[in-house]
Amino acid sequence: YANAICGGMNGFKVVCDDGEAFSSFNGRDFVRISLNTTSNVNDVAYGGGIYVAVGDRGLIRTFQSPPAVPEISVQQPTGSELEDGRSKSNFGPVKLRKSSKVKTFTIKNIGTADLSGLTIQKTGKGAKDFNISGPTQSSIAPGVSATFKVTFKPTAKGLRKAGVVIQNNDLDENPFDFEINGLGVK
Repeated sequence: YANAICGGMNGFKVVCDDGEAFSSFNGRDFVRISLNTTSNVNDVAYGGGIYVAVGDRGLIRTFQSPPAVPEISVQQPTGSELEDGRSKSNFGPVKLRKSSKVKTFTIKNIGTADLSGLTIQKTGKGAKDFNISGPTQSSIAPGVSATFKVTFKPTAKGLRKAGVVIQNNDLDENPFDFEINGLGVK
């Protein structure tokens, strides 16, 4: 923990419990701040993305600008979010060598930085029974979406399944993967 001693902008400093001055905020440090003043001050201190505002009657407000990060959301249908590593999309029964209806999947960047490095692969024994087309871009700006389409064209009878693996730069969902499956029938 640390204590902030405020007496105007020039007098702002953070002192750690061991008496050492805390010289910088690197954006990853969390600091508990207490105020040692009885005067009404109106000041703001900043360091590495952390803002400390001292207002009337010594009230402290702290806020931090979060770092810009990408955040992937995969939806099918649009508005219905898939869960990384858990979701399955079923194409149902389809006659051998015939194509299913196309399913459109949406990749949306709900983060604050570009979602980049996008590539889509299919994996598993049944991968050849599925066709994936799109997206055409490898980067998606914040708040923007891209789509890709999947069709199922079984080459054998029975349950056919594959994995869809979306490589990207999301910090905790890279790769984003889910299962696709369908039933090949005569």
